[in-house]
Order: sequence, then structure tokens, then C-alpha cells
Amino acid sequence: MRKKSNAPKSPPRFPLIGNLHQLGRHPHRSLCSLSHRYGPLMLLHFGRVPVLVVSSADAARDVLKTHDRVFASRPWTKITEKLLYNGRDVASVPYGEYWRQMKSVCVVHLLSNKMVRSFRDVREEEISLMIENIRKSSSLPLNLSKLFQLKKTGNDFDEFLEKVLDDHVDGDRDGTDFVDVLLTIQRDKSVGFQLDRLSIKAIISDVFVGATDTSYTLMEWVMTELLRHRECLNKLQEEVRTICKGRSSVLEEDIQDMKYLKAVIKETLRLHPPLPLMAPHESTHDVRLREYDIPAGTQAIGREALTWGLDVEDFRPERHLDSSVDFRGQDFELIPFGAGRRICPAISFAVVLNECWLLWCINDWRLPVESTEDQTNVAE
Repeated sequence: MRKKSNAPKSPPRFPLIGNLHQLGRHPHRSLCSLSHRYGPLMLLHFGRVPVLVVSSADAARDVLKTHDRVFASRPWTKITEKLLYNGRDVASVPYGEYWRQMKSVCVVHLLSNKMVRSFRDVREEEISLMIENIRKSSSLPLNLSKLFQLKKTGNDFDEFLEKVLDDHVDGDRDGTDFVDVLLTIQRDKSVGFQLDRLSIKAIISDVFVGATDTSYTLMEWVMTELLRHRECLNKLQEEVRTICKGRSSVLEEDIQDMKYLKAVIKETLRLHPPLPLMAPHESTHDVRLREYDIPAGTQAIGREALTWGLDVEDFRPERHLDSSVDFRGQDFELIPFGAGRRICPAISFAVVLNECWLLWCINDWRLPVESTEDQTNVAE
């Protein structure tokens, strides 16, 4: 007789829709509330799809480290097929040789520490342009959301990428960039399979999305919290002014000594990770997770909710000043970039970019006279 499997605790569900009705307007908050009742490993069903909700650092460690290989894949969806070139990008492709090769290409030719350092001039130029726009608007209310967000191309994005590729193939340009690298790999067949045009567009789209949407989301939340907590903004301004010692410009080297700036970014990532439920993982075969049996094809999502104490919902950067907890995938209390094999490969790129733009917080930011702190609300 077949032994009955032992599944994690699960709230009651409806036929067909499963637990979808329990997600509410803010799914990450609804799931956090449910996890308090059903535990750090909770099984839900989104329609017919079993979804494992992970909401403690220890449970996340089990999924993303102990059983990392089992949960290293990504679920396949119609959105993946339609918007991400049949899943040929890096972020959403299922675990396997294609993902390994494409991740290696991106890391070596775009996201390594050496390449991140090489983009310093570009970062400084873009930040200078942004500061200039801010100065021009200094006497008027400034829409930071509009300032942070690059223009969305919508349905024209594929046409835009086609033009980018054509320009690189036919154009007479100086220098070599990441698109040139991908086209060279395609021409030389230097990976273990054919790198076709769809794959190149998919990888470029990953870079665009990863470098824009997540960054401007973090920027919005940092400024929202600093405007809500004026004392934190004052501390950050004082740190920047002290370390710069009267200089009118701020250098990237100065960042290394700015502990409070780093704490502000950490606290914002803790409270408002750009992907509140982490990118979903999918188990490739049956696995025993703690005392539970998890079947193949189960999706896993997570949001750590049990570590940070009674003030878990408060914005308090000071909690990180004497803490060794980092967000680079080794401390499972704070994993906004994920962990394990599918950790975001662009952490170094993102951290340097966001630390640099935050330096202009030496400006004396204030809400409009008619505004209150309650009017800084954004979708949480």
C-alpha cells in the first residue's frame, strides 16, 4: 500500500481557484499574515498549482541552500512564453545547461566586478544629469517617481531591440559593448549550442528590466522612507557632509566609509524588496523538506517575516549598524536578491549604482508645504 505523503499545513481552499481568493490587494502581506497561523512552511494552491510559501530564515536556508539544486528551476508560464522570447532569457529560463551558459556570458562580459568598475564614468555622467535636472526644479515640487523611471516601450520593445541589433550588425561604431559580445558569441559559436536572435533579445531584455525596474523601485522606496522619517534623512546628510569634508562633489571611494548610507539601503531592501515574494522557484523532483514531503513541480516563494522583532514593520536603519547580516545570499534573514544557484548575478552592479545615486541626498529635501507624510504613500 502506498504511504500517504505528509504535506505542510495549508488553509482551506475552494475548488478550481484554490487559495487565490486569500491573496488580497497586497499578496505579500496576506501571505505573511497566513504564515503566522500555518507556519514558516505553508502550502497553498494557486488554481491547480501547488505553491510552497517560505517565511523564515531557517526554512529559506533549507530551500535555497540545503536543497538548492532541487528548487533551482523556474516555473513555465504563458507570460514567460509571450514576453520573454519563449523563456530564453537568464532570469526565467528553467535550470539547465542553457541557463548556466547564458549566466556565465552575462557575468563575465557585463556583471563582473571588473566590468562594474569600468562603468564608473557612465554612472557619474548619468548621476550628474539627474542632479542637474533636480537643480533646475529646485524651486518647484519634483515628481521623483517620474524622474527615476526610464521610459517604457511597451509593445514597441521588440522593435526597439531589433533596431539595436541591426545597428550593431550594420553600423559603423567605435568601441565594443555587451551587444557586440553577444553577436560575436553567436558568430563564433563559442557556447555549446546555437545562440539565436531570440536568445540575444531575451538576454538584452533581462539587462534592461534588471537595471531599470528594480532600481527605480528601490529609489522610490528609499526616498519615501527618508521623507517619512526626517531624522534618518538628517543623519544621512550629516554622514555625507562629514566624510566629504566640504568638497562640492562626492567620489565613489567615499562610499566605503558611509555606514549609515549602507544601512539605509539595507533597511529599505528589508522592508520593500523590489520583488516582495522573491522570484519563484520550482522543484524538479520529489524532496523531503524537514518533516514534509514536497512533490516535483511545486513552486516556492518567500518573504522572511520572523527574524526582526516587534518593530519588524518600522523603518529603522540603525538595526543594521552593528549587524553582520548582509543581502548577498549568505544570510537568509535578508535575501532581496535571492540566494543559491538562482541568486541575482547583478548584485555588485545594483549595489554600486544605488549607493552612488543616494549620495545626492545631501540635498535638503522637503515635502511640499501642502503635503503631509501620509501623502508619501505608495503601493505597499
